[in-house]
Amino acid sequence: MNARDIQIAIYNYRHRIQSFPLIIPNVYLWSWESDILFITPSGFPHEFEIKISYADFKADGNKKRKHERLSDNHVCHRPATFTYVCPPDIIPVTAIPDYAGLAYVIEVGKYYKNDPDKCLGLKIIKTPKRRKIKALTEKQWRSIAGKIADRYWSLKRHYDQDIAIQEKLILNRRDYEY
Repeated sequence: MNARDIQIAIYNYRHRIQSFPLIIPNVYLWSWESDILFITPSGFPHEFEIKISYADFKADGNKKRKHERLSDNHVCHRPATFTYVCPPDIIPVTAIPDYAGLAYVIEVGKYYKNDPDKCLGLKIIKTPKRRKIKALTEKQWRSIAGKIADRYWSLKRHYDQDIAIQEKLILNRRDYEY
């Protein structure tokens, strides 16, 4: 199981709970990058941190500033909840900090139309503590919107370049056909 599989499981989980209309992967909002950020309709962010090994989890503990802010109830610029997500039994629940949650990626059913992504979901092992925070500010919303737009245009540019290369290859192939 890799980080992409875990991202898909988190995305599928959103469809099950129906309360997070916006899911943003790999966004830098506070002083760290969030692997997945859910934002509620009322503007409250919830962070999911992907871990693929126990060593990866232990290395995350070295991010002192991040974890100080997550554990401090008086800091307002942080997610409402913070949850580690990993393959089953990689991280024991006893290793999870008090403020954090833990979810394991599990198979939730049969493959859907031969698409293996559809069968992945989350099993909540430990519910994260919900912090009293303020909703995202207008400045934070603009920052997120700008990052999403930048990502879109970057992907579009790369996609358009790939299409142009494929068209050239097709034209060159026709030149060599008899």
